[in-house]
Parts: sequence; structure tokens; C-alpha cells
Amino acid sequence: MLSDALPKELIATKFAKEILIKEMGHKQLSRIITSQSMGLFQIGMSIWNRIIVEGTDRVNPQAIAKYVRKKDKRIHAPISSIIGKPIIFDIYHADITILDEGITDNRVAEIFLAHVYPNNLLIDDVVFQNPYIPIPVNERISEMQHFKGLGLLRIFIDRIKQIAIELKCNYIILNAATKAEYALFQKYGFEAEDSPTAKKGLEIGYSIPMQLDVKNLPRA
Repeated sequence: MLSDALPKELIATKFAKEILIKEMGHKQLSRIITSQSMGLFQIGMSIWNRIIVEGTDRVNPQAIAKYVRKKDKRIHAPISSIIGKPIIFDIYHADITILDEGITDNRVAEIFLAHVYPNNLLIDDVVFQNPYIPIPVNERISEMQHFKGLGLLRIFIDRIKQIAIELKCNYIILNAATKAEYALFQKYGFEAEDSPTAKKGLEIGYSIPMQLDVKNLPRA
């Protein structure tokens, strides 16, 4: 179901050359741990943060401190052990590249999603870009932005919302890397979560936990 969020059929229409799609799901978790170690660590951290924010389990916030210090890519395992329940129900990573040896950066899309404990849909990463249209440095709204987008973010977010409704999730959650991303996701209904972590993120201008309450979404 998580793979339904990727508008792969629309991405293909954006380019004359062929695209290559590499996908991994929950059955390939060991491969994801190896190839997306930092992303999986961030997913674990987001889950732990929500456990504390939502108060679903009585835990010591410092219980995973030693794994955090090591940036342990398997941090989801000790978290699961602490609460006595699985914390990643489903996971999906997709990387789409364009088959053109004439360009240096041939990535056109990447998404990393997870359905996680207690019942949230987590967006860890989302990129849509046209590697043929670089953005001049003085026109970039974020240091992470290098190319023009594909105009697909709204479609992606709409699909994410529908998946969250079908899964009966509590929230769609993400971590805005910068204030520019924070402002962008506000346009789609996300807001900073009510937590010390979010307040600190807003203060320093990066790593801002955001949420969208699924129960407030319109049903089809």
C-alpha cells in the first residue's frame, strides 16, 4: 500500500529518456538497514519522539541514549524491546533515476515512508527534481535544493493522506529539515507538534517535527 504514494506513472511522462525505479519494502528490511542506515536511524528517532509526545507508553526518555550517541542504524530494535511491541509495521523506499550518462546527478525522485507505532504514517524523505534544470545558488530557498521540482508534491501528499485514512492512522508525521521545508509543508496542512523538540527546532531553524491529524482529513 505504501508504494501507492509514488506517482511513478507521472514521473515517466516528465522525461524523454527511460527511468529506472528501485524499490524496497518490509521484506527487504535488511537491505534497507544497509543502504539507508541514516534514514532508518531517523525513523527510529521519530518513533521514539512520538511515543513520548503521545504518551502511549510510560518510558524513560533517556532509555535509548546510548543508541542515539552511536547513531545506531538498528535503533528500532531496542525501542521495540523497551515497549514490547513491533514499531515498524511496513516500510517503503523508492529511488528513481534517469538513464542518461550525460548528466552527473541522475536522480529524479526518492521517497522513504513507514507505517509505524503507535499508528502513524511517517514521511522520512521525499525528493522530486529535474536534474536538467539546476537552480542558481542565489535563488535556492534551501541549501538542500539544487534542481527545479517536477510539480508532483501535491499529488504525492494527496496520496499519502488517502493511505493514512485507509490505514486508520492517527497522524502523518515528518521532520522538516529547514524552516523553508517547514513553511512548505504548512501549505499542505502540517503543523509543528506540541513538544519541546519542535519548539527547539523552530528556535534554531532546523529539524522541526511536524504532524497532520488524520481524523481532520476529508473522506472521499
